[in-house]
Amino acid sequence: MQRGFTVIELRGVILIFVTVAAIAVPKLGDWLADADLDIAARELTADIRLLQQMTVNSGGTIPVMKFHQAAPYGYYTMLSPDGNKPARTFPSTVKMGRAADLSFSVNGFPTSPRTINIMKADNSAVRSVIIDAVGRVRIQ
Repeated sequence: MQRGFTVIELRGVILIFVTVAAIAVPKLGDWLADADLDIAARELTADIRLLQQMTVNSGGTIPVMKFHQAAPYGYYTMLSPDGNKPARTFPSTVKMGRAADLSFSVNGFPTSPRTINIMKADNSAVRSVIIDAVGRVRIQ
């Protein structure tokens, strides 16, 4: 009675694993880039809402969000002339369209409604962070 596997059987199983891996690895990279884009959009939205709340609570000092217009893309919040909130940088798989400085009035309304577009580095997917005239911030 024979026990174990032959070399041919083992090579066949390894060939199947290699074929599956060759198909899955490129898709994994796309999935990770999509996840980076979604996370960047959610973080930007959360930080804009935080900026809005900080402005309402400030009592007069208006914080401003400033955007990096070239790689590495990202943004930081200028709380006062002498202090900044730490910068947030997007992953290398995410880039951002042109965006002007963002601030809110003390009642929570944006100084001007706008849309901030962030996209995958290959431009295959876009997320828009929309700040409407009444201060609602959402991702589309």
